[in-house]
Amino acid sequence: MKKISILLAVFLCFSSLVSAKTSAERNNIVEKTSDGRVKPIDNPEVLSDKELDDVMIAIGYPEDFFSKLSREEKIKNAKDGGKAVKLSIKNVKKYYTSLSGESTEYTKENINKIKKLKLKDIEVYKKKTGRSLSIMQLGSNQPFTFRQSSNRVKSVTAAYLPPEEETVDGDLTLGTYATYLGKWGTNLEYKYTSTAYWSDKPFMTITDGFATMFDINATPISNTFDSGYNFGLNIPDGYGGWILKTSSGKLEPDADSLGIYGHGVKWDLAEADWQFAYMDRKISVSQSKIGSRALIQTKYRHTYTNLDGKFGISIGPASITFSDSSGEDYEVEYGFDYGDVTQGGYVYGWNQLDDGKWIYIDHDGTAHRGWLSTGGKWYYFDPTIMVTGWKLVGGKWYYFNSSGQMVTGWLKLGETWYYMNSSGAMVTGWLKLGETWYYFSSSGSMATGWKSIGGYWYYFYSNGSMAYNTQIDGYNLGSDGKML
Repeated sequence: MKKISILLAVFLCFSSLVSAKTSAERNNIVEKTSDGRVKPIDNPEVLSDKELDDVMIAIGYPEDFFSKLSREEKIKNAKDGGKAVKLSIKNVKKYYTSLSGESTEYTKENINKIKKLKLKDIEVYKKKTGRSLSIMQLGSNQPFTFRQSSNRVKSVTAAYLPPEEETVDGDLTLGTYATYLGKWGTNLEYKYTSTAYWSDKPFMTITDGFATMFDINATPISNTFDSGYNFGLNIPDGYGGWILKTSSGKLEPDADSLGIYGHGVKWDLAEADWQFAYMDRKISVSQSKIGSRALIQTKYRHTYTNLDGKFGISIGPASITFSDSSGEDYEVEYGFDYGDVTQGGYVYGWNQLDDGKWIYIDHDGTAHRGWLSTGGKWYYFDPTIMVTGWKLVGGKWYYFNSSGQMVTGWLKLGETWYYMNSSGAMVTGWLKLGETWYYFSSSGSMATGWKSIGGYWYYFYSNGSMAYNTQIDGYNLGSDGKML
């Protein structure tokens, strides 16, 4: 059973102050226009991998997107520059499309119908090809629902209801991103990017279809279509470990679907542990359409049967159709307002991601990494996500509260006390505060009761203070706390 995530480029905007600068700012890598777009970067080939990542973040792309791109793809995006636009989800659906061309939506009411359609397709496929398939190879028959947060829609099937057992048939993530590139003559220019990512190997690896359609106000710019793939396979190294072998290449546009309404590719899935494909294209829209609602529809066909090697993709003014095969279709519609450049990208200061985590954007639009002092508090980012809880940094343990602020002084977690010194590092061993001695184990927990240290016995009261010049449990303790 597949789990499908559909990702959007949606960003929340906050502001704050910061004193630290990233390498991109120090080296003047990123420059922005008055409307917040990253200016196209000359010769991005000379940038380091980290600097390229900083440029991607400055544009407004989430790490879930650009971390899967090859270096060449990041270089191309850096040359384009721009500003990611906030998208909203209008519709999400999943269908089973049989060999007869009948499409049936995955709902609770259609479970038995879909199962019958799959069994019929298995019979037709065997008659025409002589090859047998099991219904397991044709995915789950369960209804399709999804959960949505600020920038993510994650599918949920009946497999998530008791009993919580499922057969994994790959995990597919679909993404769509719109980037505002500025004015193009008398028009506005955008770049639409669609992505598909299999994090596990699906049962069926035939030829999948991947297509994007846009509204009639959008005019594709000639010779701007680009598409590619990369995949990875873990193979034994002969010594009990594994070696990751990767490969990448270009995907040619499907000639029948590449037109004024959209574009698509046919993707031959590899026998790989993970694989990723993208396609993007630039479009222009008249400035008279500023304020009008833009529409982007992305559709993905995971193919189960394909007769005679045929597989067609057609895109009209209001639909995407796959033909001559059976499989599962995932259809997502997105919208945004043309010309609204206030929607895109992360902004300087604090920004919250869709999963509730926080990042901090520096002056140059790049995500902060490591230590940050702002508002009189210290925070730590790993690599760009604000840390909460325990974190080992430079061989020392630090604790960050739920707001990400580094803790100093006394810290109680559960029934255990710790002490964090003025630099935030966790104390171990002996500690004197005023005239009182305390002892902290190697794990940082404050000692109480009897404790053997360095071959001597000491006693610590319930508040952690060391007893001295007294008698405990019939034993005498000297002025240095040692048992006499």
